[in-house]
Amino acid sequence: MFNPASSKGLSGSDQPFNNTTSVVWDMPYGKGRRFEANMPYALNALLGDWSLSEINTASSGQTINLTYDPSAAFIATDGSKNSAIYRPNVTGSPMMPKGQRTIAQYFNPNTVSVPTDVTQPYGNSGRNTGRSNFYQDLDLGIHKQFPLWREGRSLEFRSEMFNTLNMTNFQPASGDRSSSKFGTITSALPGRQVQFALKVIF
Repeated sequence: MFNPASSKGLSGSDQPFNNTTSVVWDMPYGKGRRFEANMPYALNALLGDWSLSEINTASSGQTINLTYDPSAAFIATDGSKNSAIYRPNVTGSPMMPKGQRTIAQYFNPNTVSVPTDVTQPYGNSGRNTGRSNFYQDLDLGIHKQFPLWREGRSLEFRSEMFNTLNMTNFQPASGDRSSSKFGTITSALPGRQVQFALKVIF
């Protein structure tokens, strides 16, 4: 009754595209730098020796496994549910066409159906046949060290902005065909966040 071949498919962590670009730029203004190397101490403390950092992350969306909850007729004769994952039947692509996907209908309900034959409870859908939206995130940071009154000691100021562009990165849609929420997206990753920090180095 089990169909191990149907469990052959993409890994849950499969991402065909995954790129992280990191850049650190020491701004060329201030003591010991290219421009205004001899600016007054007070002005240098305000405007000089700043550094900027950037991390840009872009990746393919996560895989989504299509499943369904079996009815009582599909439960094993000993009264317990089989350990296998029950997958639905698909006729064509389970995903809505690209231009028609919304947070209320990410999968096409017309091409995904729950099996009705109790002798064939495992549908023809493969493992992880769905994929969520593309992910993109830009994080920026700015930091500077202020020298303190004793040699070898400094005060570091940092400000970091996560998801700087406030991109909407949705969580995967529900792949449970038995649920009323099938194909819906109900949550997203955090929007823009800003934090500040001070650290004494000694």
